Amino acid sequence: MKVVFSPVVFFLSLFVSGHAAQAQEDEPTSGERQLPEVLSPALWPDGELDKYLGLNRSWFSRKPEAEGEKAMIVGTSGALAVRAGLAAHGAGGSAVDMALTTALTQIALSAGCWNSYAGILSMVIFEKESGIVYALDAGYDVPLGESKPESIPPSGVPSGRSALIPGFMAGVGAAHGRFGKLPFYTLFEPSIYLAENGFPLDPVLGGFMKSRTKVLARRKETRQIFFDQGSETFPSGYTFRQPLLAQTLRSVSLKGASYMYSGEWARNFVETIQSEGGRITLQDMKSYSPTWAQPLTTSYRGVDVYGTGSSSSGALHAIEALNFLELANLGELGAYPEDGKALYWMIQVARMGNLISYSPSPYLKYLFPDLSFTPEERVSKKNADAFWAKMKTPGWIQKFQGMPQAEELLDTGVGPEREESGGHSDAIVAVDSQGNVVALTHTINTTAWGATGIFVNGVSIPDSACFQQAKMRTAGPGGRVPNEMNPLLFLKDEELVLACSSIGRSLHEVSLQCVHQVLDQGLGPKAAAESPFFLGMLFGVERDGVSKHYQQAVAAGVFSDEVLSVVRAMGQPVTELSQAEQRGFKGYWVGITKEAGKPKLTGGLGSELNGYAVGE
Repeated sequence: MKVVFSPVVFFLSLFVSGHAAQAQEDEPTSGERQLPEVLSPALWPDGELDKYLGLNRSWFSRKPEAEGEKAMIVGTSGALAVRAGLAAHGAGGSAVDMALTTALTQIALSAGCWNSYAGILSMVIFEKESGIVYALDAGYDVPLGESKPESIPPSGVPSGRSALIPGFMAGVGAAHGRFGKLPFYTLFEPSIYLAENGFPLDPVLGGFMKSRTKVLARRKETRQIFFDQGSETFPSGYTFRQPLLAQTLRSVSLKGASYMYSGEWARNFVETIQSEGGRITLQDMKSYSPTWAQPLTTSYRGVDVYGTGSSSSGALHAIEALNFLELANLGELGAYPEDGKALYWMIQVARMGNLISYSPSPYLKYLFPDLSFTPEERVSKKNADAFWAKMKTPGWIQKFQGMPQAEELLDTGVGPEREESGGHSDAIVAVDSQGNVVALTHTINTTAWGATGIFVNGVSIPDSACFQQAKMRTAGPGGRVPNEMNPLLFLKDEELVLACSSIGRSLHEVSLQCVHQVLDQGLGPKAAAESPFFLGMLFGVERDGVSKHYQQAVAAGVFSDEVLSVVRAMGQPVTELSQAEQRGFKGYWVGITKEAGKPKLTGGLGSELNGYAVGE
């Protein structure tokens, strides 16, 4: 696909940005769009749309590794959405345009199941011309009227109070406003096309619908979206259309992201949430603003590492763990999938961030009287050196596992709040022909569609407050809720080495393992994403009479008995999970690498999801 500069596109970008800024945010625009289409799948070459609709059904199958010299994009779900992102580049779009087009299309293809236009977004952006890395936090805000989050009903109990102030669309607007090249409306063309014309339901999305029938049948608008007169959801293969969503997306595309914060959609959202006891107000929505934050950063074996800002626990854990991994120097050992000692230390590196995060402050101060535990200090080499010295002493990990109040903390919601559900996020990485790079994660941040079944004008509404009461209490009314998303950039001499992001319950663990496989073992992104993984810590599960948070989960059969026996002998209990137990416990990773001194880009992902990698 040839990349050209289009004077028409440039002119339209100026026209549409001004048009959107001046638009009145009341009734949605009616009738056909009067602006020319640029990215609609209707304009793709013959056979291209059908090809990618077919690839959209490619769950649980190996994906080809992508190569290119101009541009590349990889996403965890929605092969068609990834192709739409590449189309944005072909029309003259930036890496940000590519990533945002893909994210918007992924949500339409998921029917708001595992991601949402009312969800959240996090991204890191490398601007090649300036050599600067930017971090954008578009996480949830706590409503100003929510002063007692501990009284919010738990998951499974429908309540308007479980909704938070969404950041996704504001993040899309902010990122495009700063780094977009295409007109804003064009980014929505693929998602509008799919919402209007529909797409065949694949067995996975159809299965999600069937499993959530009671939730999706709870409210009238949601029933109109997912049911055809009867009591059963649409079957696999059915051409699924979302006309209400198409209207909303068209209004956002022409009026700007603010339509969802001060326009008709925002008013309908507030009215709906308040009708079910929620406390979000229109002023809460109008006051929302995504944050351009100072990226958290470190170095790893001569490579500069960048994550999102200090409000992200995901970036904090990732960068802190890379400092530990550098000190572990696993290159002196064998590859961790075949070397028990290497696997033991990989596990310790991965889990230490969680243990530090959720230890009582007095206990940390007792162990490390000279250290501070602010986010900035935690990613410092000084803290890493001090912790690593302790970690190597005999019995150290047992001291942490047996820390005072640990069980109580982990049982009362102060510990990691990770939903035990199917996939509920998407990760995207993109590189454009100018050398700009984006790593992005967006998520519904709850179980599939949540438990409230609330849709507003075609947009699914997450119930993400139902399990984050402790975080909300810490953030306070009007505060930003921390999130675990961890998009990462690795640069050397202002050149891309690796861009990656991950999703799933074990996103931290799988990210660390894949980064190690790429940077230390020399694997490509596809091979790294297909490598054996250990999973997360077993919170809330008693195993063999051993303290529940002391256990390390691995998928049964992934590591040999010989390797696991070494890990156990070194003091780390391991539990092998059956296929059924693994559900909702895994992590998924996507990455793009660039060969040093050459234009060659390589991208890849694992085999379980229906994402794809494409380059040119």
